[in-house]
Amino acid sequence: MSQYIYSTTSTNGFRSYGIRDTSLLLVHKRSGDPYTGFIRTFHRHTYNLQGEYKDGKMFRLRYWHPNRTLGMDADYTKNNTSLWDPSGNLVVAITPGETYYYYPGTRKIKEIRRDTIHSFFNIQGELTRYNIFTDSTMTFYYADGSPRLQLPYREGKTRDGLAKRWHPNGQLQAIGEYKDGTQYGTWIEYDSLGNEIKREVF
Repeated sequence: MSQYIYSTTSTNGFRSYGIRDTSLLLVHKRSGDPYTGFIRTFHRHTYNLQGEYKDGKMFRLRYWHPNRTLGMDADYTKNNTSLWDPSGNLVVAITPGETYYYYPGTRKIKEIRRDTIHSFFNIQGELTRYNIFTDSTMTFYYADGSPRLQLPYREGKTRDGLAKRWHPNGQLQAIGEYKDGTQYGTWIEYDSLGNEIKREVF
């Protein structure tokens, strides 16, 4: 089954699996007909991974921890994936457009990731900070909505453009430019009252 799936480690540190190529079609070796059923891999005489197929396409993939608790359930017809720790606690839930990360051993949300915004929460469920991504910038905000850091951002490319950092009181803390991924030109730092405290040329 390794031709069809790959192993990875999630942000929360737990193992998960995915399909290498969703266009692959599994057929019976002798008849050539598309396969419907399941295929399992075994570890120490007990199956730990199961792929389920219909008409040659894998539509569900599940993984079990060595203690036989369910570790992952990926339903590709609904685009939903859930990960659990060995004690049965939900650690990650992936739905179309959103991924939820949980504090270990709780049902408390630690982080929500969407395409353009990542939100972070404390154990009491309060928003602590969030990040917004656009085609050209990545901006980090305090929980009250005031900006904390802004960086140039283009997915898959080196960092180029203006960067800014703010004090918690909203006062600009630093400003400068990146070129080819490194600091470039004049960078200026300010104290929380707006007084210039450092100027450096790169």
